Amino acid sequence: MEDKLDQILEIQNKLLTEVAEIKQYMLTNLSKKRKPPKPASPEIKEWFEAAWLEYPKVRRHGKKECLRHYCATVKCNEDKLDFLRALHNYKKSLNGKGQFTKAASGWFNQWRDWLNYKAPVEPGSAVGAAYDNRDLIPRTEEEEEEFKRKIIPGYK
Repeated sequence: MEDKLDQILEIQNKLLTEVAEIKQYMLTNLSKKRKPPKPASPEIKEWFEAAWLEYPKVRRHGKKECLRHYCATVKCNEDKLDFLRALHNYKKSLNGKGQFTKAASGWFNQWRDWLNYKAPVEPGSAVGAAYDNRDLIPRTEEEEEEFKRKIIPGYK
């Protein structure tokens, strides 16, 4: 009986040792080591500030998180224009109807969803299925220039 008890205690000690080794391995090798975010360039911060002021005031909170999302997705002038176009589309979709406004941190994380937004056609509208949302997406170079002048501060 004593031999069996000694065997059980020996097995228990081995298991405890293995569990401790596995824990140590997981802590050192498998833990997520999150890299600190790269500081945003002054130009990107300036772009962000302009975009931040354009977002509806109702849900404009979480600025630090929004800046992180913005810096992760907006890398060049083309991205900046796409971002502003998406924001313009989003604001048009709200259209002052008292609709729910997304929290800024969520919208800044998913802004690309609004690049090709098509407004739903209201039932009974004369526009019908041919509605192509011309006011949201510039089609010609002239419309593109007008769009840029309208939404980019200081654009000539």
